[in-house]
Amino acid sequence: MIEETGINTDDTDTIKVITKRGEIPFSVGYLAETLLAIGITEDQAYSYANTIYHKILKMDNNTFTADEVLDITGKHFEEIDLKLSKRVQVIKKGFSKLKPLIILFGGVTGIGKSTLAQIFTNRMGFKLLMGTDLIREVMRMAVSPKLMPTLHTSSYVAHLKLDTSFLPALSKSIVGFEEQARSVIVGIEAAIDHAINDNEILVVEGVHLVPGLLKQKFIQNQNVILIQLSLKDENVHRSRLTHRETVQMERGTNYLEYFNEIREIQQYLLDLALKNEVPIVEVDSMDEAIINIINLVWDISMKNIEEI
Repeated sequence: MIEETGINTDDTDTIKVITKRGEIPFSVGYLAETLLAIGITEDQAYSYANTIYHKILKMDNNTFTADEVLDITGKHFEEIDLKLSKRVQVIKKGFSKLKPLIILFGGVTGIGKSTLAQIFTNRMGFKLLMGTDLIREVMRMAVSPKLMPTLHTSSYVAHLKLDTSFLPALSKSIVGFEEQARSVIVGIEAAIDHAINDNEILVVEGVHLVPGLLKQKFIQNQNVILIQLSLKDENVHRSRLTHRETVQMERGTNYLEYFNEIREIQQYLLDLALKNEVPIVEVDSMDEAIINIINLVWDISMKNIEEI
């Protein structure tokens, strides 16, 4: 955000911007970072920022407030895409018209949901990001393995903690996974409730965000957006899991040993997403996925705004 910028030595100091931290040189780079939040590519963001900078250079004034720069930016986009112009105005107002806003990213292990959630949170300038694995870890400390055995293992092997001998082979991993998800969802709902009551923007990511599992009051809340992430390409999925195993080598986790279970859970989640009309975003390409996610969140959340 412009209010949070520092001095970039690559930028000219001809134009000054007044921020809460004082007067600083205008930065094309920082304006471009702000523009990433409206759902455009990095190349587009820098191109637009550079164009806006040259437009400002032609103005009589050489000192602007951060809000004035965003006003100029918003007017620039009125000539290009009114939708993008409105997004700039929402950013200028600190997303206040969208609050409270809860964005939930569901998806199985190893497809890149944590990375995408982090990129999304950073680009949008949001501050609160939580993983459902953290909620599960907290719950583990309060609940013994004897009481909730599936809570004390990974989602894709939770069935190994249950007696599934009476089930068909293909349904065992689903039964264990859902048992764990139903336990963790209680903590997730508490976090969502807290964010709503505090009028906050919260991003949550994790495999336990199962379509249709949240209480109806959250499913029907227009300020709660659930997005199901999907990785179609099995080879890409294997590659990302291999990388994750390498990074987490000290934990001795063998994701690929349970690759079939993970893929089965993904198909189960996708079927539920379709059934519950939850939007699905493909993440085979991370660059395309983040743009699609940002635009999807804007499109859904802006429906709640009558006028800017």
